[in-house]
Amino acid sequence: MDYDSLRRAGGWLPTETKVVAISRPGHDMGQATFVSGESRDCIDLLGALQVDVVDEQLLVKEVVQCASSGTGWVTTYAHAHTLLRAWQDEHFARSLKSADLCYADGMGVVLASGALGCWGLRKTTANRFFPDLCRRATANGLSLALLGGRAGVAAQTAGRIKKWSSGDARVWASHGYLSGLEESNVIRQLVEFSPNIVFVGLGQPRQEELALELRSRLPSATIMCVGALFEVMSGVRRVCPARLQRWGMEWMFRLVHEPRRLWRRYLLGLPTLLAIVLWNRASGHRARRGRRAYRHSD
Repeated sequence: MDYDSLRRAGGWLPTETKVVAISRPGHDMGQATFVSGESRDCIDLLGALQVDVVDEQLLVKEVVQCASSGTGWVTTYAHAHTLLRAWQDEHFARSLKSADLCYADGMGVVLASGALGCWGLRKTTANRFFPDLCRRATANGLSLALLGGRAGVAAQTAGRIKKWSSGDARVWASHGYLSGLEESNVIRQLVEFSPNIVFVGLGQPRQEELALELRSRLPSATIMCVGALFEVMSGVRRVCPARLQRWGMEWMFRLVHEPRRLWRRYLLGLPTLLAIVLWNRASGHRARRGRRAYRHSD
């Protein structure tokens, strides 16, 4: 099966897209835009996505340092669907590459990197590091803002943060189901609050677009894209058991509990991504390891 047939079968790429190479069109495999200086390991996948080699402890430490110093930082995450979408959509890929850090949020990205010759990525899950991050941030006097999720979810999560910090935390919260005018008003309120850390949970790619917009209006804030984190923290969404997460079966748990929303992503998307990765591997196109500079100063 050629790529055009694969695309039509999967229903992922626009019909006008013409795949002319194994890597995403217009991108040289492995030519990541890494820079020198104090830096961390970073892996380029399919010429579409750069994922940082970080664990939860290092990520929490860096976020608190950046927020305390007022450097201004944007972080996001990548799972299998992120990688596939970035390979398909150059605009989304540019948004991801504009972030200062992108961590591996799913085993699909970890395994894809390994299959393409670069082991070393670590699955880093926000619902595991979020409580520790909030405790450390509030202990350092940092203010937090939560934007996203359905009505009441962000507010419930804010309430949990205040409990973790003995009620001393300065936390602002708003849901993410906003009309154009409502969004403008909420963004104005957010900017007036002037938080040190902003958690944006609107789903990809909207949250990355908004995070990059907010970077110019809150230049000293650390802005973190967190997907459906607030729903998990508030108890609205069930958490995959740790054993299934260790086995890399979180996708199956989520598919069982949200089949109508996720069947296309997993039943069509995962086989499509697997075919792309295997085709690249067979063709000698591998992941490339590089370095990405830190933006903050200690």
